[in-house]
Amino acid sequence: MKQQNQPLERIQIFGEWYVREQTITPGKSILPTIKEVNFHKVCIYENDDYVWEATLLATDHTYEDYIHSALGIKFTDKREVIKPWKEEYWDNPSWLLGVYYNDHDSMRVIYNEDLMDQEGIETFRNLLRILIEMGWLKDNTNKQK
Repeated sequence: MKQQNQPLERIQIFGEWYVREQTITPGKSILPTIKEVNFHKVCIYENDDYVWEATLLATDHTYEDYIHSALGIKFTDKREVIKPWKEEYWDNPSWLLGVYYNDHDSMRVIYNEDLMDQEGIETFRNLLRILIEMGWLKDNTNKQK
């Protein structure tokens, strides 16, 4: 093929001809601007029967500005008797604290829906204790455990 003085539409590389793609000019953004981005931290505990995945949202990458009441916990029950696995999502801090403090109304949800056995409940309370200590779950009650 004879080379012309006009811009090439095709390019040859190692004897193979390819259609030449348009060059992207540096400095020109081809991606849309993102105005709001949320960041998150995740704390996961898993055993043979359950998975608890706690997520905390923040408004910037420094994680200094947490979104108020932005703790959510995804719970997966993977016990042998549960097929397919059952998933729940909890984001009510009052209910989570109620479970931690063994509040009758909060615990009734766990017992009535058979969410966990006693060992699972104790493990979940330990995870809630850790989340309180880390400042992810704000305990504004005057209760003592």
